[in-house]
Amino acid sequence: TAATMNGLNVNLSGWLLDLLVGLFEGTLKTEFEKAIKDAIADQVQPLLADLLGVLDLNLPFAIPAFLPGGAPVTISLRAKPTDVAFVPAQSMTVLMDATAHAPPGSPYDTLGTVGYGNCLASPFVGNSFDFGLLSPLDIGLFDDVVNALLAAVHEAGVLEMDLGPDVIAPEDLASFGITEMNAHVSGLLPPAATACTTTPSMEGVPGALAIEIGDLGIDATFQMNGMPVAIEMYASLIGAASFSVETDADGITQVGVKILGFDQIETDLVRVESDDPTTKELISSLIGSTMVPLLLDQLDLGNALSFPLPALDLSNPEAGIPEGTALEIIPEAIARTANANTLIKASVRQATPALP
Repeated sequence: TAATMNGLNVNLSGWLLDLLVGLFEGTLKTEFEKAIKDAIADQVQPLLADLLGVLDLNLPFAIPAFLPGGAPVTISLRAKPTDVAFVPAQSMTVLMDATAHAPPGSPYDTLGTVGYGNCLASPFVGNSFDFGLLSPLDIGLFDDVVNALLAAVHEAGVLEMDLGPDVIAPEDLASFGITEMNAHVSGLLPPAATACTTTPSMEGVPGALAIEIGDLGIDATFQMNGMPVAIEMYASLIGAASFSVETDADGITQVGVKILGFDQIETDLVRVESDDPTTKELISSLIGSTMVPLLLDQLDLGNALSFPLPALDLSNPEAGIPEGTALEIIPEAIARTANANTLIKASVRQATPALP
């Protein structure tokens, strides 16, 4: 806390008093500044503690299902303030550490999330983040936070999917004699977003970033020319995604994530069970060019997967803020900025109805 007093002038009648005031005016100014500083600190520190308590966040996100009929999952973003900076009569900036988690739904242990090493042009410094023209609320997300959210999506089991003949379009494989396909897709590792890779799908799309998916396991059974076949394979993919602002059918403004395409697909066929010895050679030729792209097509990646931002719960009865008091965050624009950050510019309004 700093207090500065400018233009202090003390006038008392009498030459002796004027002499004394002149000698001690500087001291009086310093003592007044100290008294004001102490008084402000006594008031501001409890208010700031209350504010930081409100911003100690645990926000749930409802992630919609990738496939029709699938169940949505809820992940939680945990954020805690680490630094606060004020620009008088303009803005307050809060620097926060964040992570994400979800109820376990994946059969694999989540060992952690990936973080940037040395591929960025310069180190990330949170205090130097440029928000540009200020909105009522500006949210800057470093890609490490995006990857923590992706790891939570993986932890929740979103990448565990069963695809049956009703989902996999049979006409796309019928020309190869393949029918009655059932596949289980299993993500062994969480997807990762990065600003250090460029792909053809990113060209001409402002704010796109690369997405990498490693070790996507696929177990499939099907009929091929009337004979049963079972295969086990793994795929790794590199593509691109972009963020956008979307409006759902109810007029609710949401954050959208759209997969722009996959530019590199690597596959490894580890098992083929069939009575026909020529099946393995044919399946090997079909996997990269037809089967994996077909499975990806079922995810309807051409449309944005959107979700609303959670309301900011401001409840703090001890500070006089009633239970259920919350602010809705309404995204208005999303852009990518330098040094692997995503900037969400938003407005806010009081949540209606209030939180239960």
